[in-house]
Amino acid sequence: MKKLILCEGKTDAILLSYYLNRRRGWQKKDGRYKDPLFKVPVRNKENEYAWWYSQGEDTLLIWGVGGKDNFSYAIAQILELQKRLGTDEGFTKVAVLHDRDQAVNEQEICTQIQQCFAQQASALVLENNQWSKHSYVNGFGDEGMIEILPVIIPFERTGALETFLVDALRKNDEADQQMVDQCREFIKNFKSEKYLQTERLRVKSELSTVFAIMSPEKVFDFISTLLESIPWEEYSEIQNGFKKLEEI
Repeated sequence: MKKLILCEGKTDAILLSYYLNRRRGWQKKDGRYKDPLFKVPVRNKENEYAWWYSQGEDTLLIWGVGGKDNFSYAIAQILELQKRLGTDEGFTKVAVLHDRDQAVNEQEICTQIQQCFAQQASALVLENNQWSKHSYVNGFGDEGMIEILPVIIPFERTGALETFLVDALRKNDEADQQMVDQCREFIKNFKSEKYLQTERLRVKSELSTVFAIMSPEKVFDFISTLLESIPWEEYSEIQNGFKKLEEI
């Protein structure tokens, strides 16, 4: 079966691939691997990340679409694919990992995702962190089934994946709590006319600062090396948050 995870960016995609490998054994396919039925329509290689993974006979595409505004484009490509393929050839499960934006609430985000699927799933009702099964008809008139999972994080407050990760690290033990609190206090009080001019950058800088304290010798490594240097699969907060996603 073919599975899909859509997320906002490279950091999300790298973390998910690492986590699902450790927790569920998903293996990265060779870089030359191309699905014969679906070429990932990446538009901006600087901001997007797309790679295929395998587990037995199943394949999984993790696609960091390059920002929340690109979810509608990515989902439209998936729906077009579903129409062209047999019901046993298309995606059977699709998860959408979305940041919890300050400007909109959880239900509004679920509704936005629903609207992206409206072409083939007009009666679909989505709930955060819950799989929803839906029937669809492909271009040949055959009926198939697809399951859709929205994962809006953090679960309890506004923020992004970086917020979710820092929260998980903070709950590890008292020393990590003190370290995270001090990093957040530093970013909160940091004033500059040149740096960290947006809330999004401040959110990202919290995780970067935490990384610099936890692994100062690796602070100049690529983000993938930093992310993979921390055993996220051992943190109960991460396990709870990604419990449904592990069912992909």
